[in-house]
Amino acid sequence: MVFLSENLLLTDWAAGASRALWRRSPRAVCSWHGGRWVVRPLYYGRTEGGALAFASEVKALLAVTEDVHEFPPGTWYTASEGFHRYATVESGRLPEGDPDRIALELRHRLDQAVARCVVADEMGTWLSGGVDSSVIATVAWPRVRTLHSFVSGVKGAPDLAYGEQMATFLGTVHHSLLVTREDLAAALPEVIYHLESFDALLVRSSVVNYLTAQLASDYVSAVLSGEGGDELLVGYDYIKQVPPSAIPAEVEDIVMRLHNTALQRVDRCAYAHGLVGSPHPVCRYGCRPVRAPHPR
Repeated sequence: MVFLSENLLLTDWAAGASRALWRRSPRAVCSWHGGRWVVRPLYYGRTEGGALAFASEVKALLAVTEDVHEFPPGTWYTASEGFHRYATVESGRLPEGDPDRIALELRHRLDQAVARCVVADEMGTWLSGGVDSSVIATVAWPRVRTLHSFVSGVKGAPDLAYGEQMATFLGTVHHSLLVTREDLAAALPEVIYHLESFDALLVRSSVVNYLTAQLASDYVSAVLSGEGGDELLVGYDYIKQVPPSAIPAEVEDIVMRLHNTALQRVDRCAYAHGLVGSPHPVCRYGCRPVRAPHPR
């Protein structure tokens, strides 16, 4: 947590986190998220003494104030002008060329993104056997000396079987965790504590994430995740019912809420035990609508 007074102070966290700047001037305070793509949001509040406090978790602010607010993504703030949005999703820009060229460019950006996130010779990756996690694992595999893959699920969960199949195909060091109803119930209080949310859908989807991160922390210090792929590349089934002309607006909406949904889940659950990377080049490319057939 950072307290800001009249002296110049700059805080700069890792990519995907948030930044805050305070300076003695009529503009007073400028605070912003790390670019358009935010993994970890920033929260703020004023103490009884009038100090402005920032933290990346609500629980840190509750020690000094109950006046807690979320700082909007891609926004700066000044005492004289209030909030101002400086960055949004790039909608309306259509890549030109055939699908093969677009796919090649996406692969190039995936390579860039994973390369930026590879921080050790031995790393981990979530691997449920779905498209997103399988693609990330495939791109990461030749870049890491030892790639560990992790999956958790209840008995009969398809992720366990598909994750093992993909791990065998790639040759990763695979770890799977079979969880019970009792395991899920026991983890629930810790999940809510770290997640800082009572949203039923978010909490439900976070419990297995939390247990998987706990498993991974015994083997690696960093993991890769394919979270955000469905939002960026319109992978959700419900989007099949969205008119093609409305898809760019829908993508913008769900991407700008990622810091409160999928990325909040993977960030909070993993940071309770380890580290997470952020694939910025893919975000910038994926949010440009592609002129392609409507999903079926």
